[in-house]
Formats: sequence, C-alpha cells, structure tokens
Amino acid sequence: MDLSAPRTSDPGSAPVPPHGIPPRTTPAVERSTPMLVFLALLAVLATIATVGLILPAHVLEGLPDLDLARAARDSLYGRVSLGFDGMRFGSALTGEATPLRKRTPLDAPRLSAAQSLLEGAHALRRLEPRILASLGHVALASGDYTGAERRYRSALDLRASCTEARLGLGVTLAREALLAGDLMRARALRLQAIAQFAAVPRASRWYAEALYDRALLLSQVGRRAEARRLGAEYFAQDSTSEWAASLREALGAAGS
Repeated sequence: MDLSAPRTSDPGSAPVPPHGIPPRTTPAVERSTPMLVFLALLAVLATIATVGLILPAHVLEGLPDLDLARAARDSLYGRVSLGFDGMRFGSALTGEATPLRKRTPLDAPRLSAAQSLLEGAHALRRLEPRILASLGHVALASGDYTGAERRYRSALDLRASCTEARLGLGVTLAREALLAGDLMRARALRLQAIAQFAAVPRASRWYAEALYDRALLLSQVGRRAEARRLGAEYFAQDSTSEWAASLREALGAAGS
C-alpha cells in the first residue's frame, strides 16, 4: 500500500487535499459584506429623504448686510407704489405690492437713487444674488422688463434658492405676456411664469404671493382644475382680504 498517495473519501464527496490541508471556504462574514454595504447605503438615503421632509427648504431672501443695500431699502420700502394688474408681488427692498398701481412723480427719482446705491453694492459684492435680485426689483418697478428678466436670471444663476428672484421673474414674464404680439408667445411666457412661481418653496416668506399668482395664471391658460385646487389652498390661509376677493373673481370668471 502506497502511503504517499493522497487520501480520498467516499465516492461523491469532495477530495481531501494532500498533506491534510482543509479546502478553502468563504467565511460567512465575507459573503455578507456586499449586502451589509447595500443595506447601509439604503439607510443613509432614507435618512437624507426623511431629513428633507422634516427640515424646511433652504431659501435665500432679504438683503445682505451692506450699508448701501439698507440705504436703497430705506428709500423705496413702502414709498414706491407697486401694482401689477391683479398680480401679487413683494420684496425686502420694496415691500408688498398693492392691487392697483398708481404712479407718483416721486417714483422715478426714488427708483433711480436706489439703483445707484445697489449698483455700488454690486461693485462690492459681485457674487451676491440678493443684490442682483434687488436690481431686478428696481427694473420691474420701472417697467423695464427686459432689464428685470436679465437681473433675475443672473441672480438665479448664482443661487437657485434666491426666492425673491423667482417671484420677480415670474411677475416679469407675466407682464411680458401682456405685451406679446401673438397668443402662442403669450401662453408660453405665462407657462414659464407658472414654473417660476411653482419653484418658490413653502418656507419662503413670499410663498402666498407665488401661490396666488400661480393660481391666477393657471386660470388664464385654461388649466382650471389646477387653478381651483391652488385657489383653495390660498383661501385656507387668506379668505377675507382684497386679494382673496380678487382671486375668487378671477377663478369664477375662468370657470364660467
């Protein structure tokens, strides 16, 4: 009998390697590692999603801490009569719009002085989106819709969460729709404005204004069911003001 030959087990069983070395097996921990990593990744993603639901969306609003910006606000806030044919608007620079605009002889010099102050602030902080948004507000109040749109888009290019730029751009596009020469372009501009209003989060100080304008424009483009749904949301927080009465009238006219 040759004792140097490798030992074999019964037929059908795994051969035993020579010199008594046991066959290599994959440890259970090693086999389960990819699954553990996958489960950990799912847990991280679930945590991120939960935090996103609990915490309010980040918004960038107001004015930067600059003397020039504060001086511009002091010259305009509540002093310039703003109104955009039934649309709501407001900003930290100008205050809230009124349902109807009534120009005064003091509007133009006040807006010009505020623009000069804000241009000086912009020279100090080129990458501050709130200054660009404020320059957009001045252009919007002055009726310079091309300039307003350019300023607002520049602000949003720097920071998409600059909600005053979203609201201002939406109002600007809606105003441009009134001046459009053909119906298709007017509708396209209103749909773009609706998208800007929809991008204003609930955490924003100006959410009610964006909600109002969105419902109003949806009624104008024939999306009546959506307009009524958003109108109901607006009336849940404001049912008695002049704005609420105006929106009810607009939605009623759209549904008739």
